[in-house]
Amino acid sequence: MYKVQCSQCHVQNGFNDLIPLIQYWGKDLLAFNLDRIHELKAFMPPLAGTPDERKALVDYLWELKTARESSEQRKVADNHEPDPQS
Repeated sequence: MYKVQCSQCHVQNGFNDLIPLIQYWGKDLLAFNLDRIHELKAFMPPLAGTPDERKALVDYLWELKTARESSEQRKVADNHEPDPQS
């Protein structure tokens, strides 16, 4: 669903990446906004798909979001480790 409906305009780790756009959203807010995206953002087309497909899209985006957050937290932690040479 992401590939067909989202990826033309929202490139992962690239142009108009969705993860920064949803970084402060919880999973329920993400689902709510996707169900109404065309009402909330006039330039967005309605999201097609069955309820199960929409839930799968929410789960997929949530997984990407949490994976990115974990990766960024590891980078911050790595940059603050004491120098073993000291």
